[in-house]
Amino acid sequence: MASLARLRFTNGVLLIWCAAAGWGPRLLGGPLEDRIRSILRGARCRQEGVAVAVVDEEGRKVAGVSSDRPMIPASNMKILTTLAALRLLGLDYEYETRIVSRAALLGGEIAGDVIVHSTGDPNISGRFYDGEPDALFRRWARELVQAGLRTIRGDIIADDSFFDDVRFLPGWQRKNEGRWFSAQVSSLNLNDNCLDVRIVPTEPGRKARVEVKPLSDFIEIEGAPMTAAGGPSTVLIHRATGTNRVTFKGNLPARRDALEDWVAIDDPALFFVHTLARVLRREGIEITGEIRRERGAFSRWDEKQGPVLVKHRSSLKVDLPVINKRSQNLHAEVLLKTLGARKEGEGSVEAGGRAIRRFLEAEGIAASGLVVADGSGLSRENRVTSDQLARLLHAARGTDAFTAFLDSLPVGGEDGTLAKRFRDGPGRALRGRVHAKTGYISGVYALSGYLEREGRLWSFSMLFNQSGGQLHPWDIQDRVLLEIDREMARDPGPAS
Repeated sequence: MASLARLRFTNGVLLIWCAAAGWGPRLLGGPLEDRIRSILRGARCRQEGVAVAVVDEEGRKVAGVSSDRPMIPASNMKILTTLAALRLLGLDYEYETRIVSRAALLGGEIAGDVIVHSTGDPNISGRFYDGEPDALFRRWARELVQAGLRTIRGDIIADDSFFDDVRFLPGWQRKNEGRWFSAQVSSLNLNDNCLDVRIVPTEPGRKARVEVKPLSDFIEIEGAPMTAAGGPSTVLIHRATGTNRVTFKGNLPARRDALEDWVAIDDPALFFVHTLARVLRREGIEITGEIRRERGAFSRWDEKQGPVLVKHRSSLKVDLPVINKRSQNLHAEVLLKTLGARKEGEGSVEAGGRAIRRFLEAEGIAASGLVVADGSGLSRENRVTSDQLARLLHAARGTDAFTAFLDSLPVGGEDGTLAKRFRDGPGRALRGRVHAKTGYISGVYALSGYLEREGRLWSFSMLFNQSGGQLHPWDIQDRVLLEIDREMARDPGPAS
């Protein structure tokens, strides 16, 4: 279709009205918003598929393209989750894990059940313990042995009642339930609720060596890929739905480096206590009872029954970079349910969503159009506007936890999920100055955060709910950021 163009001059500036494009007026060299529209139109973006908002140093909205339209945010949802948690829970909020007994420790024995309960700690993993997922369990076991414990004549009980029992969230794709980014959510979490897998080639014609961490009686390993003389790697790793039976097959070339991957497990709470029990036994503690779940067991426990055997804490401050730089979905989901439990009395996605909505409104940001389907952005049912994100990012600058939040964001060309961007092409001029959260699920490309120039920070949000067109969404986002940078150079801010 031929475009209809109408030219006119206003105050010596050429305006081009492109009716067919649907993007409104194009002002060459004019306001930032019009230059952004020109970029989007030139890239043949669909108007309904893109939303952009830019807020300057003083909190003024200097550009808005469909910025009030609710969009799928992908992992930009983590901005809402973490900023709400920092304000409502505080940077020093701590998760707590306790192991208690229903009987006293006498003569080296506990003649009763042992209960394991946590408020959701996502940081019990190899990430903080030199790659050893059960390192903390080994420490606990050795401390118990030093305290004189030799036998538990009862059951090891998992109490995961701090959160609801919805572990695989609605809106997530079942085909991905074995992938690390779809790990089930629990208040008892071990190793990101995943099995670390390493497959090492041996000799051609022989099975490759399959190594897994942590070792757990709750996991069943079947098969192994064959080591091939050459050709491509065709390794397949599969966990059967509703089980923890993980099968390996295919071929791994002999000259290839070891293959590493992660498999999300089923039922994290039982995975936690089965693995713990295995470590206790390995350290010399006999367990005569069963390994089972009993929701609410901890709330019914009384200190008069038996002692606290283990108490462990970890902080939100430690977890922030895992959520934002690493974009670890499980940790964001734990945080959302924690918001629900602490602020709404229910450890669920719905309650966490209510807490986020109230937080936005308390910040003076309208929550219209907001849909919180999860805390990580994995669900396609989430909705947020670029205006809400950009305004919230600006508002965060006035909080005590802002430095920690800013430091948790990926930095363009340097680390996190932006490590490989802003290194080449025109975008390299922004390297080290873009502090932003990325977001991607099929057909969705999001980038929201801050652009820094000469000590000033402007907030921005770009939500692309489309793919295709003449440019990759990343390239379009880079061009928009370059225009924001030019605008910042033209507008040095208030005189000091």
